[in-house]
Amino acid sequence: MLYIEKNYSVSANPQDKVLAGLSSGATVTVQAMFYSNETFGYYGVFSPSRTLDFVEETLTLE
Repeated sequence: MLYIEKNYSVSANPQDKVLAGLSSGATVTVQAMFYSNETFGYYGVFSPSRTLDFVEETLTLE
């Protein structure tokens, strides 16, 4: 992202950024929602792998 922001005319504002993932990338996206939530304003999770558990009690930072 640093390269992109340095070499292209893009916004550095997190509310103008999105991270999205498909399949296994959806797992990475869900993790980023918890650990990098100040970096992106929006997230897209598409067709997550079956190993990703979306039960509310398990979606924690711990």
